Amino acid sequence: MATHTFTIPKDSLTKSQLVILEYIYSNIEMIPFLTITEISNELGISDATITRFSKKVGYPSFKEMKMAILSDIQVSPAKKLQNSFEEGDLNAKDNLLIFKEIQHLIETVSHLDMQTLNQAIHLLLKAKKIYVFAKGAAKSPADLLVFRLNRFDLDIQLVTASGSELFEKLNNLSQEDAIVLFRFGSVPREIKLVEDYGKKIKVPILSFADRHYNSTSEEGITTFFVARGLPDDYHSMTSVVALIDTLIVEMAKQMPEEIKQHLENLFSLKESYKHNVPR
Repeated sequence: MATHTFTIPKDSLTKSQLVILEYIYSNIEMIPFLTITEISNELGISDATITRFSKKVGYPSFKEMKMAILSDIQVSPAKKLQNSFEEGDLNAKDNLLIFKEIQHLIETVSHLDMQTLNQAIHLLLKAKKIYVFAKGAAKSPADLLVFRLNRFDLDIQLVTASGSELFEKLNNLSQEDAIVLFRFGSVPREIKLVEDYGKKIKVPILSFADRHYNSTSEEGITTFFVARGLPDDYHSMTSVVALIDTLIVEMAKQMPEEIKQHLENLFSLKESYKHNVPR
């Protein structure tokens, strides 16, 4: 997998430096072959700012940073698949959203590992109650996650509240529960608040993040990265939905027998009434 990790804490970076970081992560294969001026023009950020970023993340110069990234790059199956798309006769189609979504799916897959997936499954199956917090467009995939997990007879609740109602929900949290967060774009202050409180009282957290600088897992937090494009792109939920469905299918394979029986009962119930209410 083509990858490179910067270990510097994201809260020590300026807004411009976060933009540079996200651009590097989103274009990791191309960075070693771009000049500092080309990146500067693409981002509307000065050469000097990019140079300062390179030094901030531990390199003497932009060139040294590029060489370090180049040494980490390996050809992965995802990259080979991406190349096959690029070599095809796409013509004007390569500018269509659907093609960009394919790229986002490939990028999402390239950052997914089984350890994180299994951690997420263990976190959800172990929880006494699951609280899913989402705002704005993220409410759509959050609702899908709740719908899917309800079938597994898990005690799960979607929370879209704000203000005093949000604090009432937080007051019900315990260390036996689990929190699921959708941290997309400019993360809503309510989501930041929930994450902060969850960490303070040590509630396990599962996070979906669409920015690399928000997607680093830390103690007590399991994080999935989902590619949705750069900050100024149109952001769909294709990769998010695909990852949720992947999580659900893998979860089903690890279900305890009593939950499998619950699913069997659901199937039998539908079958017994299929003439009254078509499936």
